Amino acid sequence: MVEIVPEVKKIGEYVVIFTKVYEGPRLVTDADVAVIIEDVEERIFLPRTSTTDFSVYTSKENVVENLSGVYTLIFKSLFKKFKVTIFARTKGKTIKKVLLFERGQTKEEKEPLDIIRTMNVLLGFNVNIDKIIYVDKRLEKLVDRATRKRILQDLIKPRKKIDSVEDVFVGIIDSMKYGGQEWVIENPEVVGWLKGLYKEGLEKETKIGGQVGIISNLLAVLGGSPTIYSPVLSREQAALFRKNVFSVCPGRRPVAECISTEKSKINWVFEFDRTDKLFNIRSKQDGRFIAGSQMEEYRPAWPDINNIDADAIILSGFHLLKKKYKDGSTAKQIIKKTIEWVDGAAKRNIPIHLELTCTEDESLRESITELFYHVDSVGMNESELKQLVKLTDRKATVKDSLAIIKHMKEIADRFGLKRIHVHTLGYYINLYKTGEWVSPENIKKAMAFASDLAAAKAFGDAIEKAEDLRMSDSVSVSDIGLKEQEKLEQNINMKNGITKMNDYTLVFLPTKVVSHPKSTVGLGDIISGSMFVIECGYR
Repeated sequence: MVEIVPEVKKIGEYVVIFTKVYEGPRLVTDADVAVIIEDVEERIFLPRTSTTDFSVYTSKENVVENLSGVYTLIFKSLFKKFKVTIFARTKGKTIKKVLLFERGQTKEEKEPLDIIRTMNVLLGFNVNIDKIIYVDKRLEKLVDRATRKRILQDLIKPRKKIDSVEDVFVGIIDSMKYGGQEWVIENPEVVGWLKGLYKEGLEKETKIGGQVGIISNLLAVLGGSPTIYSPVLSREQAALFRKNVFSVCPGRRPVAECISTEKSKINWVFEFDRTDKLFNIRSKQDGRFIAGSQMEEYRPAWPDINNIDADAIILSGFHLLKKKYKDGSTAKQIIKKTIEWVDGAAKRNIPIHLELTCTEDESLRESITELFYHVDSVGMNESELKQLVKLTDRKATVKDSLAIIKHMKEIADRFGLKRIHVHTLGYYINLYKTGEWVSPENIKKAMAFASDLAAAKAFGDAIEKAEDLRMSDSVSVSDIGLKEQEKLEQNINMKNGITKMNDYTLVFLPTKVVSHPKSTVGLGDIISGSMFVIECGYR
């Protein structure tokens, strides 16, 4: 195992870094070593280079002196808070170590916010605009008695897609009963009806949507500078991004410089809580129903992975693919091309996470699982897990944590995943290959931070700055989560939320839950996204 061992000394205004590279117990005297210095707050890079080619680090502008295997760098500290990334290459393998400097202190042990601020994260491909509508009695007045009767009849066996206005109402009620869902709009006339909700005063606000849009904006709010890839990017979509979100178009440029179309991908999001009723049917939970529009252009054509600088990649949006496009392309072909792209990233040792969402089309769901063989990590909620396991077991249930863990292990075994994550309302579960990810203690840190993020978002509707995380301090831990932890301690020998399961380690965390959330849209996305990024930072 190759390891970078740095020693830092502060001499007046200067910082001196002595670096040794070891391969096991042996000191490597001929390694290529290079350093990038970066101002964390202002995002200024010294030198301003790319990490796609190691040779850029050994230019005259970035000299690191080597004396008998000790590499020395001396530089004048210009910033209050900055990071130094040390790269070392020996025998064709490149590793790195990140040092954070703040107020004269140096630390290698990274906190979640430090990781988010220093990780290069690439996200692709679903970015859309969410039109938020709160479910209330006014919706009922938009349909006549005959339409209402058809809605109640269709509830017996929902079509799980939107061909009519009735299907929108069926989707809302079905989600109120069984949990949040997303159905695709297949009839363009329904889009016209949905746009008319603005005139009725029902459309409350417009937000960035899609897992990529939601996660990248969150990372940016917390001080990161994520890079997105989206096949569709309109001016209206771009205007909803934070200023420190970048795009691949090609090269890494501000989102506003990467407009590709004037057409926007729009979803209508119907939010409800457990006190809401529709046609006298009461909701059983807080949640949302999404009516998603379709676009021929909304399919990825991935940029060259060799020209991308990334420490972690998050993929999502495949549930929106069409079986067949007008030009003859198919979802299976797009997923095959994605697999080739993912394999290229794997050759560069970039960890890749696939975030799922409910996919009503079973054949598409099966095609998406082909990606599982190639990514490192998969994340989902319990509804998405249930859809997944029903591909092979129609009678499968996810009634409690024991059932969820059983299915997680089956999926990890089947696809050879390094990591699988499931989040529920009350607890999160991570299952990963022992020795192939990060320590369980650091995973718990990531899970706890994600819990705080979700609680703050649900409590305050939006996170506008890192300090908003303090809103989570007043949120209590879920009773459901605590009871499930007791059950696991009794049944699988779990202690402090951690247990070994053959080749796997399981980490369980009861989470904070807001009793009356102001918003539920995107909670699962920010949980999975932030957790994966932070865990990658601890690798």
